[in-house]
Amino acid sequence: MFALTSQQIEKAKTYRKHQEEQQREKSFLHMNRWVFYRQKEEEKRLLREKEKKYYIKIKFKVFFQRLTMVQTKLKNYIYGMRQRMDFLRKYWEKEHHNMIMQLAKVKNKNKKEKDFLARVRAIPDSVREAVLYAYMEKCKHQNAIDFFNWHRQLYGGNTGPGGMPRDKNQSIIISLRLGRRRKIENNLQSTSEDGNQILKNLYHDEQHQVTNNRTASQGATNNSAAANKRKTIKESTFLTGVPGQVAQPASSVEDLINQTPFSFQFVPTKGVMRKMIMRASQLKNSKELDLTGMNQ
Repeated sequence: MFALTSQQIEKAKTYRKHQEEQQREKSFLHMNRWVFYRQKEEEKRLLREKEKKYYIKIKFKVFFQRLTMVQTKLKNYIYGMRQRMDFLRKYWEKEHHNMIMQLAKVKNKNKKEKDFLARVRAIPDSVREAVLYAYMEKCKHQNAIDFFNWHRQLYGGNTGPGGMPRDKNQSIIISLRLGRRRKIENNLQSTSEDGNQILKNLYHDEQHQVTNNRTASQGATNNSAAANKRKTIKESTFLTGVPGQVAQPASSVEDLINQTPFSFQFVPTKGVMRKMIMRASQLKNSKELDLTGMNQ
């Protein structure tokens, strides 16, 4: 054994201390690296959770926006239909009153005319509502048919959902709508020949009176043109429609866009309204008018 000098002992202590410091530094660096990676992973996790919550929040926001839009459109639709029904009721009351006054002015009425006048006066409100409701459903189907016909012309060459030809889809829809419209028209059609003849007599009497008034004020030439115009309007269903007009094939996309059936036509001519009143006079209650399947 040999004894270490103090200088050697001091060097050994210094070396050992240096080794311990290096070991601590390595441990510290290792710990820092581990903490750094853990921090990054935690940040990624938090960002994923935040992204997921934000995605869900956006989804809920879009859902409620669409729900609000649907509710708003439904409210506007219901409000618009109520306004149209209110207008039809006022129109009905006006023509109903005019028909009663015209029938009451007829002198030497026969039994059929007296019975018709009594039935017109005794139309219940429930029957009136059922007839107007059926007429409004007919207008809805007609508007849908016009729109689908226009849409088929505009996108006739494309395919619909599922790869099925769009023409096939729309043809099925149009055929269903046509069937429902025909059913409503049959329900609203009068079955009384006597009532139809009385309506014709009332119309001729009214036109004769209007003709006399116009002849005295405007002359025979203007009266002839007005009579032709009144005859044309009588043949139409809607007051805003052009009777006898056949939809011409559009030569360009601009023509198709201009022919878009945006307006909902529902205002009937006087002749159509009086036919509905006559049909209502033949019903004892609303159940006699078959309303099943009209709005399906």
